[in-house]
Amino acid sequence: MQLVSTKMFEKCLMLLLCSLTTFITTSTSDGIKIESGILILDKDNFERAITGNEYIFVMFYAPWCKDSQELEPEFTKAAKETSNLKIPVKLAKINASDEIELRAKYHILGFPVLQLFRRGTPLKYHGNRNSKKIASWLKDQVRPSARELRTIQEATKTVIGEDMVIIGFFEGPSEQLKKFLKIADSFERPPFTFSFDRESRSKFGNASHPIVLFKNFDYNKAVFDEELTLENVQTFVKIESSLLITELNEKNADTIFQGQVQTFVLLFASKKAPTTDSVVELLKPFAREYRKSMTFLLINTDDKSNMDTLEFFKLRLQDTPTVVIASHKNNAEKYKMDAPLTGDNLQRFFQDFNSKRLPRFLLSEELKDDWNKSDVYTLVGSNFARVAHDPSVDVLVLFYGDECEKCGVWTDVFYRLGEYYRDQPGIIVGKINVDLNEFDKKPFRKEPEVLLYKKGDNRVVPYKGKPNFDKIIQFVNSSREESKAVKEEL
Repeated sequence: MQLVSTKMFEKCLMLLLCSLTTFITTSTSDGIKIESGILILDKDNFERAITGNEYIFVMFYAPWCKDSQELEPEFTKAAKETSNLKIPVKLAKINASDEIELRAKYHILGFPVLQLFRRGTPLKYHGNRNSKKIASWLKDQVRPSARELRTIQEATKTVIGEDMVIIGFFEGPSEQLKKFLKIADSFERPPFTFSFDRESRSKFGNASHPIVLFKNFDYNKAVFDEELTLENVQTFVKIESSLLITELNEKNADTIFQGQVQTFVLLFASKKAPTTDSVVELLKPFAREYRKSMTFLLINTDDKSNMDTLEFFKLRLQDTPTVVIASHKNNAEKYKMDAPLTGDNLQRFFQDFNSKRLPRFLLSEELKDDWNKSDVYTLVGSNFARVAHDPSVDVLVLFYGDECEKCGVWTDVFYRLGEYYRDQPGIIVGKINVDLNEFDKKPFRKEPEVLLYKKGDNRVVPYKGKPNFDKIIQFVNSSREESKAVKEEL
């Protein structure tokens, strides 16, 4: 019985000692505290830790942040797992809630943020916040800036075997190579490699530019021809890692439309149609030529969810395949290609767009036969200018929208105004839905807005009051009397 008690005591003692080691705080040789295998950083020792370790993985956190609190135990586990896997990386954390300058320097916009500093260059972690995933990612990223390809065989194997890879062809060690390697540390992927081998450079390189990206899709090879800066290489990789023509769907729509490039070339086509592949190939050279300024998208007309897009551009299935340019950066301007899809016609279409010779495509509701049969005329994009700028009549117009909460009250008032002016000569009351109709030059500031287009000189007078029936009548009559008085004086 005494023996059992002794063993129980020893077991409890060992468990106690093991649990206590979790809370033991030590320090590095340069005085940085270590808790549970994690370096504890502050603004005074942060830069020293970054420059003093080839690989250091940092958690920027805030104590009050719930997500930071949830990440804490996983980060501690990740420290143990990287240690067990003998990954040569230090894990560290810093309370950055009050470190404004530090957050600005490393683009910390929220908490928590995980960044690997590889030879001092930050690389943000976007993966799953799970200890095993973190450790696995670190294992992949703890590597040289770029791998050297010493022979033509190594270069050939790399070009053929990688989905995407960047190769820098240099004659030997140089400042350009140093800059290339520094930039490579900022990339999670694709892998960066370099070669001094002349045979490899002759077969795969470019005579004028040393850096080439190889990929297993589209044109397979892209030459970097800009100044060697991190920003330029990031843009180059982002562009070249995308398909020349991407099929738009619900999953990628937000990413595409929130991107830097805000001019979109839309190919409306059925993926089932036998001619679509040839049309895509016809469009690819233009997608390559203009890919820095335009994003090329395939809108699959077989997908019922795309019917609204077809309707928005006033396209019918029998109109496809066809191409439309939509430029969000220029007030959502749209340009439709009316000619047959041939190489020459596409070239002319893009040239005319770039030289601003293309006529804009303006949305317009269908003009119904009874548009002017009621007290309030229903104006649309195609007849607005003709009616509003008719010099023989005064035209009172309400600009409204479907999603405008205030517009309902104005619409009710306008029906009363139409009835009031119905039998009075020389005046028209009309309304136009600005969500469904567009103008060459936007005539209003925001909906709802009321404008009076005066006959004769066609001067536009805005009504600035509230949706009050009597006040609007007073405004209209006063403006009309003013015009009459001026005319009599002349």
